[in-house]
Formats: sequence, C-alpha cells, structure tokens
Amino acid sequence: MLDCVAVVIKNEIYFYRNCKPYHKYSIQSTIIRDTEECKLWQESEDVFDLLKHLQVLSSTIGFHTITCVTELKRNKSEVHGVSCLVIATTDMISILDTESFKILPDKYEVILFQKMLYNNYNIIIFRQKIDNISCTYQLQGETAYMSAIGLYDVDYKILVATRTGRLYIFSKSSTSGFKVETTHAIVSVILRIDKFICCTIDGLLQCYTLKCVSLWNVKLPGDPMSMVNMYVQSMSLEMTVVSCNVINTDGHSKGLVLMYCGSTVVHKIPMPDPATCIIFGRFGQEENALIMITTNGKMDIKLLKRTATFDLCVRPTLTAHVQGNLSIPKRSNVFIEQTLREREHCKEMHVRTQQTWQILQMVVSNERLNSIKQKITSQFLHTSAQLLGLGPRFKIRFLLKNLSKDPLMGINVAFLYNAQYHSIESPRCRVSVKIKRI
Repeated sequence: MLDCVAVVIKNEIYFYRNCKPYHKYSIQSTIIRDTEECKLWQESEDVFDLLKHLQVLSSTIGFHTITCVTELKRNKSEVHGVSCLVIATTDMISILDTESFKILPDKYEVILFQKMLYNNYNIIIFRQKIDNISCTYQLQGETAYMSAIGLYDVDYKILVATRTGRLYIFSKSSTSGFKVETTHAIVSVILRIDKFICCTIDGLLQCYTLKCVSLWNVKLPGDPMSMVNMYVQSMSLEMTVVSCNVINTDGHSKGLVLMYCGSTVVHKIPMPDPATCIIFGRFGQEENALIMITTNGKMDIKLLKRTATFDLCVRPTLTAHVQGNLSIPKRSNVFIEQTLREREHCKEMHVRTQQTWQILQMVVSNERLNSIKQKITSQFLHTSAQLLGLGPRFKIRFLLKNLSKDPLMGINVAFLYNAQYHSIESPRCRVSVKIKRI
C-alpha cells in the first residue's frame, strides 16, 4: 500500500503519489429540496420579499466549499493501514474510501433551514442512520475544526468544532450527541480515547471527557497559535504541544512551545518567532520529530533524543502544598445555629428564593411592556443574558437582537450591579450598529 497525500482546494480533493497527480475527487453539487421552495412561497408576505428570497436560494445552487478534512483508519490501527478521509463541507460531513474513491454509507447530512435568510445564521442538523435507527444532531455554525479517532469498521468518534465556539462529539455506536459551548473562538482541538482537549483564543487550554464534563483548564502564558498531539511510543507518554505568541517587556513578540502532560508543563522550547504550524511524527529514519513553521516562513525541526527524559516527577499537585495539618477554625455558636436553621427550613428557603426570582422576572417584564406602551423606546430591542460558570469569577453573555425593520445606531449598554458584592471590568459599552433582525 503506497502512501498518498490529499490536498484540498475549494470543492475538490487532489491525491498525489510519489509527487505526481493520482486522482481528483469533486464534491457533489447541492440539490435544493422542493419543501424549502414551498416554505418560501408560504412565508413570504409580499412579492418583493419572495423575489429576494428566491434569488438568494438560486445563488446557493452549486458546490459547497470543503472546510476541513481529517483521517480515519478503516479496519486496522497500523501506521500503513488503509485510511478513510472524513470530509466536512458547509452542507454535510461524509467519509470517503481512499481505495475506491466512493462515499461510504455513513453520511452526516447538514440541513440549512431558510431561517438563515432572516437571522443570518445557520441551523445545522446531522442525521445518522445506525441499524435503521435515525438520530438527529442539531449544530449551530459551520465546521471549522474536526478530529476523528477509532476504526470505521468497528467504532469511531468524530469531534466537530464550529466557528461560533461550540464543540460536538458523536460516535458510530451511540445515538446521543454531546455539546460544549466555549466563551471564545476555538484555535485547535485534539481527540483522544477517553477525553478531548481544546484551545481558545483567550489563552485557555481546556480538557473534557467524552461526555463533555470539564476535567481541568490551564491559562497559557500567551496567545495560542497551534496545537498538536504528541505520543512517544517508547515511553508510553502522550503529551499536548501548544505554540504560543508571547509579548516581551520591550513590546516584541517571540515564540514559546509548551509540552503539557495533563495540566502540567514538562518542557519548554523558546523560539525567536511564533510557530503557526506544528506537526509531530516520523521524519525519515527518526521516529519522533517535531516540525514547526514560524511566522517568517522558516521551518524548524526538533528531533527527540532516544535518551530523553521529561521532568514527570516534579508536578505541582494539591497534595504537595498540604504537608501538615490544615488549620481549620473552630465552629462558633452562630455557625452551628445557622447550619441547623438551614437544615430545618431548607424547603422554605428554596421556595422563597424561587418566588423572589419569579417576582424579579415579572418586574422586568412589566417595565419592558410599559416602556413599549409609553413609547419610551421607539425601537424593538430584544435582550437576553446567559450565565457561564459559577464561583467568585464568572462570565455573563449578553445578547442583543434588533426586532425592527430599520438598523439601530449608537446603542449604549450599562450594567447596574451592587458594587459591594460584584465588580465588572467594563460596566458600560457602546454598540455602534445593529442590523435588522440580527
């Protein structure tokens, strides 16, 4: 079996063997369903809107661009085993057989609802047939990164990361998908047997289980550029290599490559320039080679010594700091009385909290309704908030949606809060333009 290199250009995949063209595969054209066209005729209010929507629908006829590809082994996990090519486009995710160059039966279809014509976003649904059982996955956003693990003939898992910062994972043997929503855009993802790791543009390295339960997160010293999985077979060691862009005190940027074993840094490689692309694997006769391409176009190759040992023993764990007895304060009478009171009246406290929350919602709704009736606000502006995280530090995602037909200009947003208990980095902000229905 000869090795083959796949190069993706727009909607076509070129396969090369021995630096010569071998095969070209083109993505099938898009077919508009009759139901989508019927919905436009029914939902359109006037002829102008109908003509505009039909023109947008006609412009979607053609070929969808390939957003990302990844490799999936067919029936053996060997290095030179037959591999399949997982192709993600703007309308579907399909698996291509590299021997016959045909699409395999497992196909994940992406249905773009016509709501995107109004709200300017895509609602994507994946449909997979497993033993005549049809299951549906709903995704928001286009696929930006993708990773696959396992064997196609046995079982496999596919991790999908969208441009909106959402992560979805689903497998061949399971009919239920899991979802993780991050606060920032995703830079890169790594899928492993029992977990997956993602890196976001805010400099946060996060690890989750396959059921999307957070295990740990680490703050990086700079802006992440790329990430790759590093498995050293001779040491049975699996690490995560992250390239960061670090700003010096003089304002100049330099590169820093970090190797993580779990959430612990085991090795650092300083670079004169940040590395935008990293790959780890076999290079010639060397089994373990780390190839990096920097921002100025230089290629740097690092070879792992056969006698190399990483500092895996010295790890900053929680047990290292707790060597003696903890200084636990004594329980005061006030603490004991408060604990007993909460234990005896837990139901009443819960009901009171729920009532207070419902009253607050009613007050906000009434104030909003009165402002609309009294024409205090001439534009219809929908607001919603989402709480991300618990504890002393958390984030609130504040969403604004323009419901009017005209764009809104110069919106000032101010956050009212109790300064004795909370603090906000930016208590006020300004939204320059809000387009209609967005």
